[in-house]
Amino acid sequence: MNHETSSVNKRENPCRRSTSLKTIAQAATFAVLFWSIQANAYPLHNGEYLFWPQMPAAAQVLTDMKGKNDLDTAARQHAAFVLLIALVNVAADGTGQIPWPAREQELNGAYDHALPDWNGHRDEIMAESLQLQADPSFVQPFLKRYFTEAALDEIKPMISSLEASAQKHVSEERKTEEAYAQKETEESKELAQINAAELQSKKQDEKAARLGMTPSELESFNTYVRTYLALCAIFSILWIFRILRALKPIRMTSDFPPRFEGPWKSWRIYSFTGYIRGSVTRSITSVSGSISTVGNTVQGGISSSTTVIDTYRLVDPRNQQEQNFRLRNSDVQLWENQLVSVVRAIRKHQENGDYFILVNHTTGEQFIRNDVVYDIVKLHSLFWTLSFFICILIPPVWLLAIIWGILIENKTKRFMKSGIQPLVETLNQRAKKLS
Repeated sequence: MNHETSSVNKRENPCRRSTSLKTIAQAATFAVLFWSIQANAYPLHNGEYLFWPQMPAAAQVLTDMKGKNDLDTAARQHAAFVLLIALVNVAADGTGQIPWPAREQELNGAYDHALPDWNGHRDEIMAESLQLQADPSFVQPFLKRYFTEAALDEIKPMISSLEASAQKHVSEERKTEEAYAQKETEESKELAQINAAELQSKKQDEKAARLGMTPSELESFNTYVRTYLALCAIFSILWIFRILRALKPIRMTSDFPPRFEGPWKSWRIYSFTGYIRGSVTRSITSVSGSISTVGNTVQGGISSSTTVIDTYRLVDPRNQQEQNFRLRNSDVQLWENQLVSVVRAIRKHQENGDYFILVNHTTGEQFIRNDVVYDIVKLHSLFWTLSFFICILIPPVWLLAIIWGILIENKTKRFMKSGIQPLVETLNQRAKKLS
């Protein structure tokens, strides 16, 4: 644009990079562009080029190149003069005329002086100009405006080389823009993180001041609270899991020996029915009153002896098999020749278990150890015993533990009806065959 043209509209452009590095990169781009043109110039040419007489005047180009706004107009004029200056170079160098002839110097000077002013928009104008030089939809109509078909055929190799070089530099410029944008994005994120951290630190300091604590004391307190809440969450999940497991029923299998099966546990049930054929007595001696010792002799006091019968021998008269068992309930009274059934439960992966059911078929009495039945239902373990003590310090879990306890009580009652009583009926039917 000449000095009579209007100034470029100073509108905001988000792609603008007003940095010295960007300007240096743009200048280097055009330097490489011109060198590429020289490298691809024609070999020495004898005589006049067909396109030379058709080269347009600078004023005509300024009139013809109009864009949608001042910035676009300046970019189009710049791209047009770059193309025409390249043709001047071909006309001068292609014929090997050094120094340049006067006409080439004059036209080159006219084009150079007609290049548009930057008006503070150098980067935008150069970037758009470079894209126009790489765009055949701009280059071809521009050349056809001034040159004949014969002249276009003559300059076509040079223009193709110019377009390819411009496209290459447009691609490089786009990568540079993307690199700048990515760097700015990363810097913005880092700055945002730093600002957020500073804001959070400031809030923590203000909160600590309101609570009358130092920042380190507040951090320790927050750590304690987070740990406590984490324990509440972990044990709440565990107890919810245990509550769901408590909803699963316990059933007795039909195999022999039968088993009580429930969620994640299995108890083997061993029973024996026979007549009492002998017992073992134990004497328990207790001493009361004042006691003194002389040497190895006990003097003084009143001693008493109690005879306890708690071990019996059962005999099955059909096959003469025997079974000895020991009672842990002193309230049970058994006599010789009574028909009795005993049942014990052995947990999976264990070898021994307590007798928890005794049925005296002769008297019709039943003795059931509720503690063993409860243990079968709730699946006692060291982990859950420890968890009870831990939950003392976690009030929010108390409610879940209470709910679990209620479910176990109800489940024990159902188990007495669905598991224990059917087993007792089975023992009664077996006893009838021996009586």
